[in-house]
Amino acid sequence: MYFLSFEPGYYPFNLSFDEVQRMTEYMNDLERALKYYVEAGIAVSFDNGNINKNKKTWSFGEKPLPFTAFQFGNLIISDDELLQELANVPKGKMYLEVDISPMGVSVGDKKYDRPANPVMCLIADAKSEMIIKCEMKEPGTDPIVELAEEIVGFIFAYGAPKEIQVTNVIVESGLEQICDVCKIKLRRVKKLKALEYFKTGMKRYM
Repeated sequence: MYFLSFEPGYYPFNLSFDEVQRMTEYMNDLERALKYYVEAGIAVSFDNGNINKNKKTWSFGEKPLPFTAFQFGNLIISDDELLQELANVPKGKMYLEVDISPMGVSVGDKKYDRPANPVMCLIADAKSEMIIKCEMKEPGTDPIVELAEEIVGFIFAYGAPKEIQVTNVIVESGLEQICDVCKIKLRRVKKLKALEYFKTGMKRYM
């Protein structure tokens, strides 16, 4: 098996019939393109982010890459009443570690047409290293939205933490508005000690 099918929230799985047909078409096109590239001696500046593009009419030529980086957007809450309530929440002194993490295991369930790879929404106290929240989310849900909802629930229950620590810009962008409204310091760090220790421990039982 050279190719596997990837879908968010699921473990890599065998290609479906439609995916096999598309992949076969792509490989046939790739063979034709490579053959022409070699025989015609086309010069393409791959180092500068260009590709050798040919499609439909098979008119070959150099084109820029359609994208060069992962695109993501900030999570925006549009409920003005909710935003006002968040702004009025008492300020606390807690330092939180926050992350989303795929379990990295194949979970079979009859309600899914392929094995799931559930995502965990994790919240920990950075000082005591106590795990406050570990919620396993269903495939098909947006883990960033789910994490934001967990953070909002925490803020209403315990007050706005003094600081939230994350390790990547995707989680950071999902929490940016909430932290701005609640006057929480949002800090990106290299390592979340409590959550890393927790995930390492979980792997021993998987």
